[in-house]
Amino acid sequence: MAGTYPGIGVMGDLVEAVAEFTRDEIVSPLPNANSTLNLGMRHSPEGACLPFKLIAGSLLESIDRGANLVGMITERGPCRLGTYSLGLRLLLKEAGLEGGWVDFDNTNVRAGYIRRFKEMYFLKYDRRLSWFDMGRGFVMGLLRLAFIEALEAERNCRLAIQRRPGDVETCFQEGAEKIRAARTPWSMRWALGKARAAMRSIPLDRKRPTVRVVITGEVYCVIDPFANGRLEQRLAQLGAEPCRVLWQTDYLLHGMGLGRLGHLGGRPAAIRAARPYMADDIGGDAAANVGHAVLAKRRGMHGLVHLKPFACMMEFISENILQKVSEELDFPILSLTLDDVNGAERIHVRLEAFVENLFRRCASRKSRLGDAGGKRP
Repeated sequence: MAGTYPGIGVMGDLVEAVAEFTRDEIVSPLPNANSTLNLGMRHSPEGACLPFKLIAGSLLESIDRGANLVGMITERGPCRLGTYSLGLRLLLKEAGLEGGWVDFDNTNVRAGYIRRFKEMYFLKYDRRLSWFDMGRGFVMGLLRLAFIEALEAERNCRLAIQRRPGDVETCFQEGAEKIRAARTPWSMRWALGKARAAMRSIPLDRKRPTVRVVITGEVYCVIDPFANGRLEQRLAQLGAEPCRVLWQTDYLLHGMGLGRLGHLGGRPAAIRAARPYMADDIGGDAAANVGHAVLAKRRGMHGLVHLKPFACMMEFISENILQKVSEELDFPILSLTLDDVNGAERIHVRLEAFVENLFRRCASRKSRLGDAGGKRP
């Protein structure tokens, strides 16, 4: 029996590391492309959001390549991710899924996901999995995921100021492959160190003017480069440093009750910062996105791009609150709605105008400081 899972970012590094230690057959999802979206659109309800369509297309492609068991993490609460499971299960059954579907619908990793995996593993494979193998695979997968995302953050810091376009991305891909090839925590750490050293040797133009732009929004749209039109690379081409604040390791740590250890304090820090504007967490990433805007202003960022799928109720609520945050804090925020008909060129035109505005604001501020003798007015 071959299993598969919805592809998003580098989450496959976690799943495949677990599969290596449990000796399971995994059909890894292909990178999202136009063919994936078109396939998902043909089988999805008309009002479904972009992540649903991409996940549906990705799973259908994996089934065509031999997968007959699907595992998916879902969420409890008002976010529509909690209803994805039912809709996708019916969709894939009509498409000929023969094996089955496994839901991991408990948002606590320690009490839910791992135990659920162990129980369903026995039911599907008729053999027991030891806690040692399960724990070792999960730890190795989490480390692999964390190290690759750490290298991604290093890459984003250099994209806008590299002298030769493509050097940083090539170095990142080579380093990520070395981390994936490692089989112990120590060799992973060594591979990350070598990759960082190689990336820091790339020629940079540190005198080039740049602005720092935070990227937040619905997690799938933020993390998947196809869904957001390769936003990070586009920002770098415009001279802006992309500062992503949503990482997959943060979600795993949050589920394990260790959210404070995540990137920049993780979701707990962002939700606390959002309380003056959103007293309650309404589900999804809404409250965290509002908090990330507040934190970005405190950290001296120049602007924020908020990505939301069309028909995502939570993100439309956060968009309205972000407008108030922008006005009160004098902090530029651009909200982009992503769907299957919103072309990348249209997004890039709005993005280019936004980045140009950020450069004008910076130039105006420097001019005012210069007129005041270098002192704050």
